[in-house]
Amino acid sequence: KLRRALTTLEPGESWLLEPKQLDDSGRLWSPGIKDGVKPGSFFHLTEVFGPVLGLMHAKDLDEAIEFQNAVDFGLTGGIYSLDPEEVATWLDRVEVGNAYVNRGITGAIVRRQSFGGWKQSSVGLGSKAGGPNYLMLFGHYADAGNQDLEAAKADDKRWFEAEFGAAKDHTGLRAEANIFRYRPRPVTLRVTAEASLFDLERSLHAAATVDSPVQLSVAEDVPAEVKIAVTNAGVPARTETAAEFAEMVGQGRYDDTVGARIRVLGRFEDELLAAAAPRPEVAIIDEPVTTSGRVELRYYVQEQAVSMTLHRFGNPSRDFHELAAELKG
Repeated sequence: KLRRALTTLEPGESWLLEPKQLDDSGRLWSPGIKDGVKPGSFFHLTEVFGPVLGLMHAKDLDEAIEFQNAVDFGLTGGIYSLDPEEVATWLDRVEVGNAYVNRGITGAIVRRQSFGGWKQSSVGLGSKAGGPNYLMLFGHYADAGNQDLEAAKADDKRWFEAEFGAAKDHTGLRAEANIFRYRPRPVTLRVTAEASLFDLERSLHAAATVDSPVQLSVAEDVPAEVKIAVTNAGVPARTETAAEFAEMVGQGRYDDTVGARIRVLGRFEDELLAAAAPRPEVAIIDEPVTTSGRVELRYYVQEQAVSMTLHRFGNPSRDFHELAAELKG
C-alpha cells in the first residue's frame, strides 16, 4: 500500500512534490504531496503510514466532513478555521477519537489528549490510553449481592452527572482547551433465553441515560416477562435464532457506520463468536449486567478528546474561549 502511494498516481492526481527513494533498501523516501485526490479513490480510503500527503478539494464544509468521515478509520482529525460556528459544526459531526482545532494533529500528551480512535482505529470498547476508563478494561465486574432496578437507575443518574454527561478539561491551560467528553454510541442488545428481566430493563435504562440508540435481537425462547418487556421497550426489535443473528452480524447487517457494538444479555452464543471473529470492528460485550452506573454506562458511549487552540499569535481568542466553555457545559 505504501509503495503504491509513493510511486503511483490515480486518475486525476498529480504531484505537487514527487517523493524520491533515497537509498537501496527502499525504506528511506523523501516526502511527497499529491493533488487532485478523488473521493472514493485508493489514496482517499486507504490508511497509508508513510511520508506522502494527499489534497482533496471540497466545495464546502459539509462535503469536507463527508470526505473525512468516509474512511473506515477514525483515530485523529483536525480543522483550521477562525469561525467558531464552523468549528462547532465540525466537532458535532466528525467521527474521530482525537479532534484537533487550529493546531497540529500529532504529539498527543497523555491526560491532555488521551489517545484512542473510533471505527477501525480501535478494538473493543476503545477506552482511551490515559483516559478515566482505560484500566477498567483489565478487569471484570459483577454484583456481589441482590440486583435492584431502582438502585441501578439512581446510580446511572449519579454517574451521568459526575462523569458520562460532563465534558471535562483537567489541564486548566489558558492558551489551549483539552476537553474529554463522551458521545452516544449505537448498540445492539442480544437478548438470549438466559437473560433476566433485570438484565433487559437495566440495560435499556443505561442506554437511555446517555441517549444511545439501541436495537434488540431477541432469541425465540426468552421468558414470557422478557417478551412483554421487549414489546413495551419502544425500540426496534426482531426475533431470531442464534444462527440467524450470527449470520446478520457476519454480513454487517447490524453495523452503524463502521462495525457494530453488541451487548450480550444472558448466555454468550458460540455462533456469534464464529461470525464476529473475522471482523475486529465488531465489539462484543459479554459481561454480567451490573447495578453500577460507572460500569454499565461505558458500554453505550465512545470517548473523544478535543484539543483546541485558544489564541492567535499569542492573543487570546474570545470566540474560542466561549466555544470551549460551551463544550464543557
